[in-house]
This record gives sequence, C-alpha cells and structure tokens, in this order.
Amino acid sequence: MKTNLRKIYSIILLVWGVIAGICTIIFPFVFDPSQSLDAEVNEKAFIFFNIGYITTIIFSVLCGLGIILFALAYLIKAFMYDAKKAIGTLAGIIAVVVVFIIAYIVSPGSDIPVEAFEKVQLDPSYSKLIGSGLIMTYFLLAGVFIALIYAQISKKLK
Repeated sequence: MKTNLRKIYSIILLVWGVIAGICTIIFPFVFDPSQSLDAEVNEKAFIFFNIGYITTIIFSVLCGLGIILFALAYLIKAFMYDAKKAIGTLAGIIAVVVVFIIAYIVSPGSDIPVEAFEKVQLDPSYSKLIGSGLIMTYFLLAGVFIALIYAQISKKLK
C-alpha cells in the first residue's frame, strides 16, 4: 500500500512538473511584447506563465519544508543515539543563525532603490532582508574558501 501511494505521488509530481516546464517553455512563444500587457493575446500567455510560476513557488516551499523536517528528524534521531554528533549539528545550525544575525546588522538596507520596490508593489523594508541574505552568502562563501585553503595547506604540511 505504501509503495503504491509513493508511486502515485511520484507520478503526480512528475506530470505536474512536466506540465509546468512545458508552460514555461510555451510562454515566450505566445507572449507578444509589441502588445500591451492587458491585451487578450498576452492574457493567454500569462496563463502559461502563472502555471509555471505558481508550480515553482509550491515546489520551492515543499523542498524547503522537506529540508527543515529532515534536518529536525536527523537532529532528534542523533540526540537519541549519539549526543556528541547532535551537539556538532546543533552548533552548525546556531553558527548559521549567528552569521545571519551579523549579516542583518551589517546590511545597510538602502542598497536597492525605492523605485524597484514600488514597481513590484513591495515594502522597501525588504531591502535590509535582501541585503542581509546577500551578505550572509558572501560570508559563507568566504568561509568555504578559507576552509578549502586550510585543508590544502594542512594536507601539504603532513
């Protein structure tokens, strides 16, 4: 019974993803940039766009929830069987949160023009959050490079 449901879920997700991919590919061929966005031709084109866009959002949220749930399940399982390994994992999670907090504090919050937010009808306060995400990415990338350099140097010294 369980394997049958997994097969059904897999088939549904695969078909859904293929339909969304096809709609995303069709959109540029149907969209007419010479017409206004409210033209009947472009309204039909945006149906294809919306299917692809909404599917992308839904799949992204599902993937994010899956990552969080699997991480929590791993953490709980690790605490039950090997507490030292779980403490290392918990320390890594705390380190990422601390890096984000530092990036949020350092972020200027004015790196994106207000006109860009007005164009997409968002509040300019998102600029600080976007900036902190970028700065956090830079910090983590720098950490990866430092770890790679340290690993290569320590390997040469041994």
